[in-house]
Amino acid sequence: MAEGFNRMVEREALNAQLGASGFKRITSASATVSGKFFAIKAISGNATLAAGTAVAVGDAPSSGDVIAQSDVLFGSFTAVQVSSGTVYAYYVEIAV
Repeated sequence: MAEGFNRMVEREALNAQLGASGFKRITSASATVSGKFFAIKAISGNATLAAGTAVAVGDAPSSGDVIAQSDVLFGSFTAVQVSSGTVYAYYVEIAV
């Protein structure tokens, strides 16, 4: 398994790009979901991010930021929370 966001091996990076590492389905009914995620994709309509969304590096998206349906937001997410809509949060680490 990779150890952090900046240490993916080539095979892990390819699997992650293809979604093979898996994802968490997060809705407005979910609490803040912690993990190591590299992307958030809005499904079934627009999704609004909440204050619980955090990143490991750089600035976190602001509470209230909207991801349009089918759009993807990339980052080194350590927690994801939405106040409306549904997202898939794709994992960084891959069990091999």
